[in-house]
Amino acid sequence: MRNRVKVRRYIHRAMLSIAACMMLAAAHDVHAQSPTLAPSKDDKLLAPFQFGGGEDNKLPFLLEADQTRYERETDTVLAEGSVRISREGRILTADRVEYRISKKIVVAIGNVVLIELTGEVLFAEEIELTETLDQGIAIAPRILLPDGSRIAAAGTSRISKDKVEVRRAVFSPCSLCPSHPDRAPLWQLRANKITHSEARQEIEMEGATLDIFGVPVAYLPYFSQPDPRVKKKTGFLVPKVSQDDNLGVTAEIPFFWNLSPNRDVTLTPHLFTSTLPILVGNYRHLFPFGKAEIEASGGIVERTQNGITTNGNARGHIRINGEASLDDHWRSSFQLYRAADDTYLRTFNLDETGVLRSFATLEGFYRRLYVNATTFDVQEQRQNFDDDATPTALPFVTADYTAPLGFGGINLTGQAAGHVLFRTDGGDTQHATLRLGLNRHWNLGGNLISADVEMRGDLFQSSESTSGTDGVGGRFLPRATVDWSYPVFRPVGSGTLTLTPRVMGTITTRGLNTAELPNEDSQSLEFDSTALFRPALADGRDRFDDGERIDYGVEGVLDFSAIRLTGLVGQSFRNNSSRSFGNGTGLTESTSDIVMGFGVEASNWLNGYNRLRWDTNDGSISASETGIHLTKGRVQAVVQHSFLKSRTFDGLTLAETNQIEGALQLQLTDHWSIVGRHRFDLDAGEYLRTQVGFSYGDECLSLQVLGTIDETSTSEVGTNNSISLRLTLQHLGATGKRKSLLPQ
Repeated sequence: MRNRVKVRRYIHRAMLSIAACMMLAAAHDVHAQSPTLAPSKDDKLLAPFQFGGGEDNKLPFLLEADQTRYERETDTVLAEGSVRISREGRILTADRVEYRISKKIVVAIGNVVLIELTGEVLFAEEIELTETLDQGIAIAPRILLPDGSRIAAAGTSRISKDKVEVRRAVFSPCSLCPSHPDRAPLWQLRANKITHSEARQEIEMEGATLDIFGVPVAYLPYFSQPDPRVKKKTGFLVPKVSQDDNLGVTAEIPFFWNLSPNRDVTLTPHLFTSTLPILVGNYRHLFPFGKAEIEASGGIVERTQNGITTNGNARGHIRINGEASLDDHWRSSFQLYRAADDTYLRTFNLDETGVLRSFATLEGFYRRLYVNATTFDVQEQRQNFDDDATPTALPFVTADYTAPLGFGGINLTGQAAGHVLFRTDGGDTQHATLRLGLNRHWNLGGNLISADVEMRGDLFQSSESTSGTDGVGGRFLPRATVDWSYPVFRPVGSGTLTLTPRVMGTITTRGLNTAELPNEDSQSLEFDSTALFRPALADGRDRFDDGERIDYGVEGVLDFSAIRLTGLVGQSFRNNSSRSFGNGTGLTESTSDIVMGFGVEASNWLNGYNRLRWDTNDGSISASETGIHLTKGRVQAVVQHSFLKSRTFDGLTLAETNQIEGALQLQLTDHWSIVGRHRFDLDAGEYLRTQVGFSYGDECLSLQVLGTIDETSTSEVGTNNSISLRLTLQHLGATGKRKSLLPQ
């Protein structure tokens, strides 16, 4: 008697169950009578068909065939020749169909194809179904899943109300070689028995075998996993293996624990051959009003500082992030990020950031009002930086308001702001600011004019300040600003050229912005084309350039259908400023360095920019920043160069920077790609970091190999060579997207 695949449950659920079961199997011997995944003439989808009118009241489905007849003796409808049956989205085609009316059974014979609602396609030589086409038995079924994966069963399949059981089945998402379809796929899973529990949404496998190129490589006597419809289920994720000079061979083995639909935990032991292991944990919780995530790690591991090794140190880190929408107007976010010491994260390749930021922010959004209150603290990971000298903000507040006055097109603007900063080692400062302003915009025959007047008052309280002032200080700074521009358009070939001369003048009082007032939040100053035409050159509130200033320049845009070129050339002239900018900033003299900015965009395949500063005194370039991002066909390339002369600003001296970084990714074939990345210090003539790798990816697996040479070092972590490997089998693979090696 022929073996049959008995179907008691919905066939599409059975197919999903079988697919998922086979995905997690491991390996066994190849049996001579194992089913084949080679394609046949049946492995195709039918073209859409437009059904004609009329309805047969005796049939519970729509039937089409070359010939049909009714046999009264057996109470059976017979259909032959290109038979097609459809009901509620399911489609059954076969050479011959018998509909046994009294038994409500449909028997299809010869080249049977059943297309399910969810996209699965069942192929068989014979199948017996209920008249609803959703339960039945089949002989030697082969299943094509929506993603192209295939299942073949040589034994018997049975589907009951709550259980699906398949014997001697094969699963693989891999395509067969077109020139040698009889060859085994790249990898496949075989199992002696697969059981799917619908109620538990779980798949159990017995005698599971993983074959690669037809050779068994792994075997599991028993294994279980969630069925494919389950988005989250407790179990192991894909491991990662790497090797480097400091830690030796490293294995990361993540375990995912699904606590509930809105909560989960991932625990990842990191095992090393050169030191004791650490454990990394990640907890995620989704609330109706927001989300929270906790990441932590720890271990009893040694630490080496300046050649001295101490054993048995408890080391670790914690990072807590959260967001919450309090109501329609208010939201909050926070982060707590701390490590046991300043080398732990980099030593164990967890994070290379130079500063760990902890903060809590409350934001309010109204039609004309925006409020931001933030407290923050940082932990330095950079060498030669002292945590005790870094301030803690409790808090840093800004409230901005804008509203039209209702006459003459005049707008009212206002800002109330302040911050309170504390240090363990050094001065404490408090700064409050109140600003009120009026602005108006005009278009006078193509002349675009905007005017802004404001009054600002500042109050400082400082103790042990590095500026030399203790006690209370203040300043009153009215400012008036006028900005004029006149865009001119003209056609150039098939494109359009726009030239916009622009002048901005701003004037304030002089003499109240001395260096004795503390500067906490305006210590970062990079004068380039993006800083031109701003009333205040420095960011933040503490630094306020007073006196008179005129910015002037020309902006240009050349726009074609496939390419867009932009440019800006300008300069700033300052007079009567009571506080000079430092050397190397481009603002040492009354007449600033000339700043230029250029950009190019070409049909989504080329994006480039260059910003440079030209010192008019000696004709040299004092700063330059260049970036090119190319994506063309199978090539992606990124080049970034930054050059800044040494500069001093409010007592902070930064050394000269001259580095170049490039990355290249080549897609050699549809499956193979290579990638390389390199960072080089041009002044020191030193290689900083080099990475080279390759990857392979197709419909059934992906492989990534990456080698790194890191020449940077800390007191604990010296120069390091490493290589990492990650192999992912489709349906058995890791979650999430692969991180791009190309710089953003």
